[in-house]
Amino acid sequence: MAAAAPTLLDPPVGWQPHEFWGNLLLDLHEHRTAGLLALAFAVLLLLGRALLQPADRKRLRLPLAFFVLFYLCLPVRASLLSQGLEAYYPPFRLASIVLLVWGIIGVGGLLFFDLIGRKFGVPKILRDLTITIATLVALVTILSRSGVNLLSIITTSAVLTAVIGLALQDTLGNLMSGIALQLESSIAIGDWIKVDKDGQVGKVREVRWRSTVIETRNADLLIIPNGMITKTIITNFSKDGLENRRWVYFNVHLRHPPNLVIKTVVDSLSGIPNVSERTPPDCVLMSFEDSWARYAVRYRLIDFRPDDPTDSAVRTRIWYAMHRNNLEIPYPGHNLFLTELGDARDQRKTDQEHKQRLEAMSHVGFLSPLNETEREHLARGLRHEVFGPGEAIIQVGAPGDSLYLIRSGTVSVKIRLDGLEKEVAELSEGQFFGEMSLMTGEPRSATVVAKTGTECYVVDKALFHEILHEKESLVGVIGKLLHEREMELKGERDDLTHEAAARLNAQQALLTRIKSFFGIGS
Repeated sequence: MAAAAPTLLDPPVGWQPHEFWGNLLLDLHEHRTAGLLALAFAVLLLLGRALLQPADRKRLRLPLAFFVLFYLCLPVRASLLSQGLEAYYPPFRLASIVLLVWGIIGVGGLLFFDLIGRKFGVPKILRDLTITIATLVALVTILSRSGVNLLSIITTSAVLTAVIGLALQDTLGNLMSGIALQLESSIAIGDWIKVDKDGQVGKVREVRWRSTVIETRNADLLIIPNGMITKTIITNFSKDGLENRRWVYFNVHLRHPPNLVIKTVVDSLSGIPNVSERTPPDCVLMSFEDSWARYAVRYRLIDFRPDDPTDSAVRTRIWYAMHRNNLEIPYPGHNLFLTELGDARDQRKTDQEHKQRLEAMSHVGFLSPLNETEREHLARGLRHEVFGPGEAIIQVGAPGDSLYLIRSGTVSVKIRLDGLEKEVAELSEGQFFGEMSLMTGEPRSATVVAKTGTECYVVDKALFHEILHEKESLVGVIGKLLHEREMELKGERDDLTHEAAARLNAQQALLTRIKSFFGIGS
């Protein structure tokens, strides 16, 4: 009967008991290809290791250990043969083959993932998963070719596998969650995140198979199971170049106009380090409280790490800006103001306000025919109104019977032409508008919008009616002045070519409209 052919696991031909060095040399000679292959890949592993970052080099310890163990198996096998224990030779020979293949797989992972794949941003979990699958496939292939009955091993270990699977249910869930996190790239190393709505904020240090490591701003390391991360809300402050928006709240006394507070604060926020200029900071009025208004500054961080110092810099700018402009930041609690009331104080405030009204009226040309008594009477009847930026004071086409004297602020006069709105004038302190509606009752011919915080004195029909009824002669004088102003506003004063009679007719028509509106004459 013919002898069986030697297999890969058989001892080298010509081995002799009690000949350690001879058996070692025979083993090296017969399997010199495997030895040279192990040496070449070990050198390649060491060269590739020098190209990696220090933090990534520790992953190559295991493949290097496989090559070291492969060479350690050689003297062990020679010792078994020299002691006549050749029955134990095949397991160690099989272990040497497995170690060599695993080492080669580790070198392959270094080349394809750590060196080449680094340029394409291959997830770490994909590298580990590929190497693990390749290692298991190699082990199964080697065992099956060595005559090991894998079916019997799987059958006998099925119950044990089920028990272990149940015991490791949470661990396996964390492993699968880790795979999902890295494949989705929802969080990456270096991202600033917040776990859960009220959780800790920190920087992602590492995404492992089972857990994710987060470093907080207090330099604490949080190790969070991946299963918990995938089941909760994650706020990522660093994704897609987004700049995190911050809110800084402050209070201001209600006596200060909101437009003044907002402008003062916004003007003070330029040039603060770490405050983004791509989206400039703004200030908004949030609410009205008992004796103060609550405001908020909204700005965006360039770098998320120094968030508290940047908040402090913003608050500091607000404090100095408020004090420079005498804007009161109320103290916590209630402020109690004691004011001594008396006739002298009331008279002083009344005189001051009356003087301001007379000053505003002095700029209105068509009121110049009024004598001192009539001006005093008109000043006492003026109504005071306040408008915020963007508010429409009058609308084109709306009915009107009042004149507006601008005490402070700036307004924009707009008309509509061919469906488009155009600004035709800008009026400020000392100027007025709405006189034609006051005198004739005709609808408003333009829209007037407050460009800044604006205060106005209002002269209505009822107040002016008292003066005109007592002195009807004022109608002609005022009508003439109004006609001249109307021509001037229309740009026709210097370009008129009509005869004096035509101009007189237009003036008489205007006087008729005024008398009809106020019910003066027939």
